[in-house]
Amino acid sequence: MNENTTLTNGNANNTFAVTSPVEGNTNQIRYSTTTDTTDLFNIVTGKSENCKALIGGAPIEVVAMAITGANVHEVKDDEDSPEVNKPVCHFLTSDGKHYSSMSNGICRNAAALLEVGLTPTESTPIKIQFVTVETKKGTAYTFNLIK
Repeated sequence: MNENTTLTNGNANNTFAVTSPVEGNTNQIRYSTTTDTTDLFNIVTGKSENCKALIGGAPIEVVAMAITGANVHEVKDDEDSPEVNKPVCHFLTSDGKHYSSMSNGICRNAAALLEVGLTPTESTPIKIQFVTVETKKGTAYTFNLIK
């Protein structure tokens, strides 16, 4: 075994044991066991709050952001409609909360930030505020960067 590495995000601390690489291979395998004081967090299956609740509210400080996908029915609440894959944006905040959204506007803005290299971290968080905008098709959700 090599040293134990502690990864911190928000208020969650997880310790991962790192194995030595196999001879001729530089890859390392990380594994962890949850304990009474440590929980593993999976951004895809982790419980989150909907960004919709933050629309028009106070800005949040984001320390990590990810875009994943989810299969949903094309027509909401119609189990017989075909499934489509939609992007899901995840925001982890400095106070340890996890927010997510399937809004096209929010996901488009998050993707644009990642494309230009603006990746939030604990040492360089970004502040965003969720807002609504009026479009030809109605109301859309998005977010603004806050200084």
